[in-house]
Amino acid sequence: MAALSYGQTNDSFRSIANPVLPVAAVPTDRAIQIDIDEALERAVESSDVLGFARLDYRIGVVRHGLSLRSFLPDITFGYTQEDSVAYYAPDSHLRRISLGVDQLLYAGGRRIHQRRMLADQLAIQKSNIEKMERELRLEVVNRYIEILKLKLQIAILEENLAAGEKQITIAEEELRLGEITRLDYVEIVLAVQDLEIELALLRQEEKRLVFEVKELLGIEANRVVELAGTINSSFEGLLKVEDVQYYIDAARKNSFELQRRDSELAALQAALRQAQNSWLPRVSTQAEISVSGEGFPLVSPGFSLGLSLDFSTPFIPFRTGISAGSDAIGERSLGMTSSADVGENLEGVQSVRIAGIDLQKAQAEMQSSKLRLEFSVRQQLETRFHLLENLRLEIEKLQLQIQRQAIQALMLEIGEITRLEYLHSGIELTRLRIEQLSRIVSLFQLETSLLALCGLDLLESSHNYILLAEEGR
Repeated sequence: MAALSYGQTNDSFRSIANPVLPVAAVPTDRAIQIDIDEALERAVESSDVLGFARLDYRIGVVRHGLSLRSFLPDITFGYTQEDSVAYYAPDSHLRRISLGVDQLLYAGGRRIHQRRMLADQLAIQKSNIEKMERELRLEVVNRYIEILKLKLQIAILEENLAAGEKQITIAEEELRLGEITRLDYVEIVLAVQDLEIELALLRQEEKRLVFEVKELLGIEANRVVELAGTINSSFEGLLKVEDVQYYIDAARKNSFELQRRDSELAALQAALRQAQNSWLPRVSTQAEISVSGEGFPLVSPGFSLGLSLDFSTPFIPFRTGISAGSDAIGERSLGMTSSADVGENLEGVQSVRIAGIDLQKAQAEMQSSKLRLEFSVRQQLETRFHLLENLRLEIEKLQLQIQRQAIQALMLEIGEITRLEYLHSGIELTRLRIEQLSRIVSLFQLETSLLALCGLDLLESSHNYILLAEEGR
């Protein structure tokens, strides 16, 4: 194999340090600029999940209103035509029109319980919609902040990469003059190449997040989106209250999970009361008026009144009723009926016990949910405390690294350190700046997650603490 000349070797290193990448043409007329408020508005408007949830809620409101029908009487209208032929007797052609009313007076509280359950379900649905909207807004803000963070990190890497390429150019001349070894030159090129790899990965991550944001906002995939604003590099948290109990109380008060379980407890308590009162009968009344005759016009009035009792006792559920009425002039009636179903409603024997066990299980789960919620709040606050401490320490470290870099620049000029050492120091400073941005965003995301968990109103404006308007906008 023929040996490469010195010039060919340098060209090879140059191609590694500065790869030529294809650039896709992007139609600038399709670009769209949005800020965080517009992004949140677009996300809420374009969410099909939220739209269908609101539609289900409106249907539930209508259903709750219609449930009042169960308290109103059942009205029946009837027409009877009966023609009969009897031997040695006149034919009969009876016509009868009737209007009846059946009113349920007492059903063991089932109707009231069902209506309350519908109202509780509506309240839970409404809370769930609010929770879904908060989660959507939080997701949009987090993606928005992540993209701006990557934008800054890419800018920092590009700045350091430009400085690294300058160092390669100088190192080429030093290698030609024999001031450094070929190994030093190769290590400088490799260090710059690592920066290029990191930059490519960050750009790839940025593209992925941009596509996800477009999907959340309902923007076409081929549109170019420019997000307004920049990260506040001086952000050190937005929570002002340090009292742990304050956040625990807020979380318990606003927790959707606890509201749902509380509604379940109320339903189970009502079910237990109904099981305990199952020996009480369902009471209903009936009233009917009628007019009858052999032909039209019908001239013989009539009426009937009735009272029914329905007992759902175990083993032998039975029904009984009494009725009285008049069908025609001089005709009166009084009657009583009873019937029983032998061997039915066997599950009623254990209904009280089963309802009690279900209630106890729900109470235990409620207590466990409260403890888990408290643990989660305390854990997030503890994590926030350590993250804040780390953030402040890293700020001091970053300032010292900036001073060190300035000193090393002078040392490089007088030859006290090598160019490779100076390059590595610059790369270390770049990574510290990138990591510091990640810490700032992590702190913001942790605090907003805590605000969402506690249901605090500060969540709505939390992005204003970390976002700054870009100069010139």
